Amino acid sequence: MVSIPAPGHVNPSLEVVRRLVERGHRVTYACDPSFRAVVEATGAELAPYDSTLPRPNHAGAAEGDAAGPAFDGDTIDHLTVFQADYEAMLPQLRDLYEHDRPDLFLYDIAAVPARILADEWGVPIVQLSPT
Repeated sequence: MVSIPAPGHVNPSLEVVRRLVERGHRVTYACDPSFRAVVEATGAELAPYDSTLPRPNHAGAAEGDAAGPAFDGDTIDHLTVFQADYEAMLPQLRDLYEHDRPDLFLYDIAAVPARILADEWGVPIVQLSPT
């Protein structure tokens, strides 16, 4: 599973991940380490990558995680922030999974680099969308 570090993107996938683990599947969840507690509570293994997205604290954040700045600017500015995160995420995901390729990529609608790797490596993919 690959997601951006935002409660509205991570939380909807957690029950799916929990059920996969309960059924005996090994599940890694690529996300920023600030979501370690909620990911590991499902039984999945966190595959940490460092996100560049601004974000506030959330219920699953580790003690002492600082709140990030809010998104500023217009829609183009917001898309630019996501593009920068995609560019930072892709090489990290490649490093995480290159020698431990998944049988399937589940990915949040905002975790586009997972789709790129799935296509590159010929791995099946399922997109999850919280909306």
